[in-house]
Amino acid sequence: MAQFTDLEQFQHPSFTPLRLSDAHGYDHEFHFRSLLLGDQLSLEAFELMDGDDSVGYRFQSLGDPESDPFALLGQLVQKIQRALAATHLVADAGGCSSPTRRSGVGSSGTGSKTEINRA
Repeated sequence: MAQFTDLEQFQHPSFTPLRLSDAHGYDHEFHFRSLLLGDQLSLEAFELMDGDDSVGYRFQSLGDPESDPFALLGQLVQKIQRALAATHLVADAGGCSSPTRRSGVGSSGTGSKTEINRA
C-alpha cells in the first residue's frame, strides 16, 4: 500500500504484547498489529483467547501514517484502560449479571449474550 501513496519510507511499527488487569483483577494480554489503509494508519489491539483473536477484547485507533506510532499506541492503551476499568454486565435468560470470569465476552461481543457497559 505504501508504494501507492507518497509513503515510500513507511515502516510498519512493531510492539510487544501488553498485559493489563480489568476491574475484577483478571489479566488480559493484548497483541498489536498495524495496517496502512491508504492515507491512515490503523493500530489494532486484540486479545488472544485459546489462540483465537475473534473472541476477546478488540480495539482500534486511526492516525496519520507519518506521525509518531508511539503516540497512537498511547491513545490506544488509554482506550483499553478505560474499557477494562468498567464493569461489563452480561444479559442472559436470568437477567443481567457480572461474570466472575470473562468467558469470551469482550468489546467485540460474542455469542448470543448481550454486553452492557456500565462505567
